[in-house]
Amino acid sequence: MENNKVCMLTTSHNPFDVRIFYKEAKSLQKDRYRVSIVAPYNEKINKDFEGVHIITITEKNHLLKWVRIFYEGLRLRANVYHCHEPISLLLCVIIKILTGRKIVYDIHEYATYRHSYWGSESKKNNLKQINFLINGMLPKIESFLFNFVDHFISVDEIIAEEELKNRNYTVIPNFPSLYFGKDYLKIENKTENICVYIGGVSLDRGSLNIIKASKIIKEHISDIKILFVGEFSEDKNEGVLNYVRGNNLSQNIFFTPPVYYTEIPKYLNSAKIGLMLYQPLDVYFKCVYPIKMFEYMLFALPIVSSNFPRISQTINKEKCGIAVDPASSGDIANAIIYLIEHPEEAKKMGENGRKAVEEKYNWGIMEKRLLMVYKNLTK
Repeated sequence: MENNKVCMLTTSHNPFDVRIFYKEAKSLQKDRYRVSIVAPYNEKINKDFEGVHIITITEKNHLLKWVRIFYEGLRLRANVYHCHEPISLLLCVIIKILTGRKIVYDIHEYATYRHSYWGSESKKNNLKQINFLINGMLPKIESFLFNFVDHFISVDEIIAEEELKNRNYTVIPNFPSLYFGKDYLKIENKTENICVYIGGVSLDRGSLNIIKASKIIKEHISDIKILFVGEFSEDKNEGVLNYVRGNNLSQNIFFTPPVYYTEIPKYLNSAKIGLMLYQPLDVYFKCVYPIKMFEYMLFALPIVSSNFPRISQTINKEKCGIAVDPASSGDIANAIIYLIEHPEEAKKMGENGRKAVEEKYNWGIMEKRLLMVYKNLTK
């Protein structure tokens, strides 16, 4: 196959990011594309993993890191450069100017989050050299760079509608693969009353309200356990640990550090209920396809979710959980108690979710969209 060399270039995701490596890169590699990923990481790597070539950059200084990522990407002379955030888009545009190669821009987040992230990074790392990019200019610069992109990929329709009108784009949500954790999917008969939350743990993602709900639940179900699996830092969870200690919840609340993607299934499989209680912020309020929702559904877990219109639309349509006010620990507690005390109804919700993922919310369907994008770009 000619014109089949692809470089996934990222300045903020690690090389084994679920979407970048496990889904997009492996799907392209399976279809006989020669795929490389250039990404920052805490370990130096320059070798193949499962057919995908990984090149990592260990520089801590951001400007030096970006220069190295640019150099490694340019050196690969790929036919298509697939970037994932504003800075990597800038690097790919420079490569395109120098080589004439094509660009795919894969937009994972809403504009306000993409731009605020770089603002916080510049302050955290004292990057005075790029402050001019941050103070109101990054959105304009990114919009200008859009003119060099050959095809856009968006994780949901909202980003496409708001930012990509009159441009070539394909919506490819981050749905799970049906093979994800397949060794666990047949195991049933769960006896422990475990609720699981997968992902970064923070106040804006509902950590404190979930824990407050556990105090209420404990009065009815003494052995309730809430398992948080993901990165936890005290600066993003002010008051959380004090609340756990002060309310005698140490035997009910458990924090597990981030685990490899391939280890997530065992935690999902141990639980009876999946939790997704994003707080009412714009970035979450508009969210259509949060990946954890569909991973819970894949594992037949009934979901207790935020009652935002777009999320609850899926929850209600598929009859796979209960949508509640995420700011109300009482509402969260009542939903969890109801599901535990009505196991047959909870099981039916889980089965509904599993069926919906098998039929329409899975990466196998999204893979076809991705391959069509590349077929058109490389023909």
